[in-house]
Amino acid sequence: MWQTLILNLNNNELFVTEEKTAFDAYHVWLGIPPRDQPPHYYRLLGLELYEENGDVIDASANRQSTYLHSMASGPNRRECQKLLNEISAARLCLLNKDSKRLYDLTLKQKLAPKTATKKLPAAKTKNTAWKSYTVIGLILLIIIGGGIYLLNDKPEQQVTPTEDDYTPEQPPFSFD
Repeated sequence: MWQTLILNLNNNELFVTEEKTAFDAYHVWLGIPPRDQPPHYYRLLGLELYEENGDVIDASANRQSTYLHSMASGPNRRECQKLLNEISAARLCLLNKDSKRLYDLTLKQKLAPKTATKKLPAAKTKNTAWKSYTVIGLILLIIIGGGIYLLNDKPEQQVTPTEDDYTPEQPPFSFD
């Protein structure tokens, strides 16, 4: 809970209000930014992804729990208890070989699309497509333009009228 001091200069008033702000326990206590929330068990315990060593997993869970127990008496007791429960669940899951294997498979599937998009940057894909479409367009333009030029490359023949072309019944011009 934060106290905010508000000064209204127009009415010469000064008052204090209490505002409840959302406390981000993951970020403040465990250093897990909002973009990584909710964290998977490895991130929650501060471990490398798919850590195999049970002693390392147990020590990390103990370290996080010890730190959070020191926060348990503060104003955010509920958030602290929630994190302690999550750390306990992570410890139980990752120290049991069968549940860890199942959790790891599920996590790999969940993280797979994020990893695949990072390997192929969109800019290179678009740039390559743009170049190939430009080359194809230029080739088509050359082919079509060349065909039109060849079809129209015949010299124009001018026809000059002769006396045989005029008939006495029809005058050569009409002014109607």
